[in-house]
Amino acid sequence: MKLAEKVQEWLSHLQWNDELTLDEENQTSSVSFYYSIKNQSFKVWVETDEQRDVLEIYFYTPFNGLSNKLTDCAILFNHINACNKWGAIACTDTKGTIRWRHSIDFEGTDPSIASIDNAFNVGSHLFEHWFDEISSVALTKTTAKELIDQMTTQSEPEQNEELILDLQSEPTSLSQNEIDETEALVNDSEHDALYDDVVLYVTTSRKASISGVQRQFKIGYNRAAVIMEALEKKGIVSAAYDNGSRMVLAPPPL
Repeated sequence: MKLAEKVQEWLSHLQWNDELTLDEENQTSSVSFYYSIKNQSFKVWVETDEQRDVLEIYFYTPFNGLSNKLTDCAILFNHINACNKWGAIACTDTKGTIRWRHSIDFEGTDPSIASIDNAFNVGSHLFEHWFDEISSVALTKTTAKELIDQMTTQSEPEQNEELILDLQSEPTSLSQNEIDETEALVNDSEHDALYDDVVLYVTTSRKASISGVQRQFKIGYNRAAVIMEALEKKGIVSAAYDNGSRMVLAPPPL
């Protein structure tokens, strides 16, 4: 069961202790765990189907949409899905269960840890970015139309570029100001309250990944990514390889 083995390898790579449940008769496997986003516990479900050569990742919000807000949720989710090319968010039942789902069809190719990690990061990044809007529409009197109109008025077209997630697109050119701002963030990350803790975690575990730092310290994708860039700049970890992995260059702590 190569997909199941690859998921378990991904979990081990991140030093997560979750174990897959295997169904060898049906050639499927699954694992579930909780992941912190915006200080909220999201349930994550990963399952594989060896016969179809498919892996699927699900994120479930820690709240359901109110019964009288399901139509508004659908309108907002259609807007979010139009902005994001990977996966889809939806209310899956009349109870207002909110779920993001992404399916990877490997079509006979060899699966990689990086492909699983990338898909996972897309889901966590989506909720990191849209959490306030989703909770506002799902749980308060705010309507999707009001929210979308407000977002459109406040940020055209700069915000739209930021919201489009496409893992396969080529990096866009940055202006000198954007480059300077990014470098400033990386430099400032050395003063991040978690910086020394992340250094200790990475050099002790010998694992360097954004997802691992996110889960270990319960922080957002952007903060973890900036700290990882700072570690690279200091020579503690290598640059990311083509498959997304990094090597820990600094020696273990004494």
